Amino acid sequence: MISRELVWKVWQLIGASPLPSTELSAHELNALGLPGEPPLLAVDPAGLRRLLIPVSPEIRVLEDRRSAGIHILASQWVVDGRQRPFVDVVCLKPHLNDLFDIIVFEILSELKLGAQPPAQVCAEVLERWRELFTFERGTLPSRDAIIGLWGELWVLQQLAALSPAASRAWTGPQGARFDFNSRTVAIEVKTTVQRHGLSVFIHGHDQLEVPAGLTLNLAVVRIEEIPTGGQSLPSAVDALVQAGLGRPALMLVLAKLGFTPDVVAACGAIEFRLLEDRFYRVDDAFPKIVSSSFAGGRLPPGIVTLTYQLDLTGVPPHPLSTSDTNRLMQTIIAELDE
Repeated sequence: MISRELVWKVWQLIGASPLPSTELSAHELNALGLPGEPPLLAVDPAGLRRLLIPVSPEIRVLEDRRSAGIHILASQWVVDGRQRPFVDVVCLKPHLNDLFDIIVFEILSELKLGAQPPAQVCAEVLERWRELFTFERGTLPSRDAIIGLWGELWVLQQLAALSPAASRAWTGPQGARFDFNSRTVAIEVKTTVQRHGLSVFIHGHDQLEVPAGLTLNLAVVRIEEIPTGGQSLPSAVDALVQAGLGRPALMLVLAKLGFTPDVVAACGAIEFRLLEDRFYRVDDAFPKIVSSSFAGGRLPPGIVTLTYQLDLTGVPPHPLSTSDTNRLMQTIIAELDE
């Protein structure tokens, strides 16, 4: 059975092969059970990773060199002493190797379905991912950024459990005012690793300002980092894909946040466990600093912005009940389908 983990393990196996630098180091994927000769994962003498799909000599392969990072070529390689024609999908930039693994996995998965010729499968999968090739190698974000994203993905998972349309509610990455939005409901997410008490930082007097016609809720997600048995960013992405969200679109959103595929993969060793989550209705009784907190409805002269710490250790304010939280999630999903 093909999996992304199997693809990764084959690359490690190939990398350990003591072959001369002039030879192609390749490994056949016999486990796929495809008709004809099996595809190969290969590393060429220049160290570039390739997916090689055997084709008949009379098959015309349409090449695709439009992307700077990954090409589809019609190639001939000598494998096991025999020159053979292939659909050759090659990763030209090593920093795209993690993205290439995902593309290889999707190509192999669709090849197994057998509905289309190999070259067409490769072209269609490549087209879905093309926009991500424009992103350069990312730098590992701060721990706070990783923690914050984990919390947003956790809330997204709760919504995705109701409908794959949940991806449309995640509006924060597109520059919206709140992290999640539907027509009349919004959620702002704060994630903390505090061991004692429960407090979060609010950035700006308008972060908890409730626009007319909108019901604002604050989700506070408390987590802890654990060495194993938790959920990493890659496994959170996998969970969302299993819930029906499209992986290319999801990875594109993450890349725009600075979490390019190589960065997401690098975060795989960082795992978190949910300790508790609380949802609060941000109404008139909820403690906050907003425009109306100041004379004239604006910040005092000379004050550009402010950050304050909100203590939610005790009650009030009271968090929403489980049933009210469920209704909140259901309302968001229902409004997405209107």
